[in-house]
Amino acid sequence: MRYTVFVEYRNGATSTPQHSGVKDVAFRNFSDLVADKDLLLTAEACVITSSTGEVLRFDLRTPQPVPNFDEIPWPRRGARKKQKDAKTVSAFIAPPEEDFIKSLGEGSFTRGIRKAVSMLKLLEQQNKLKPLEKMATSQRE
Repeated sequence: MRYTVFVEYRNGATSTPQHSGVKDVAFRNFSDLVADKDLLLTAEACVITSSTGEVLRFDLRTPQPVPNFDEIPWPRRGARKKQKDAKTVSAFIAPPEEDFIKSLGEGSFTRGIRKAVSMLKLLEQQNKLKPLEKMATSQRE
């Protein structure tokens, strides 16, 4: 993820942005800018942005403690959830099973799992398969 740190001045201008792909470096750049006493005379805010949007807007016009690294709401890495009530799970499967699931999903493992579950539910509705809940509980015993 790409982070950008810059200062916004009271006249609307911005400083030269400092770019980094590492949160620690971005935080160090932020800390250096906020510690500059001369900057505080003309600056309005110190801003950290990421490729997903604004991470922090620190108002320099009012005295306040500088946030620690862990107090900044850094964006989470990785893909965002595309389904409202979805959940990430992990499973250990053999390569042939993975290939089969990916082929069902046209190259996407997640789409393949969804398609397999839909197919099982359809078979259950057509009474060609005993109810899935009974299968799941009998496997645990």
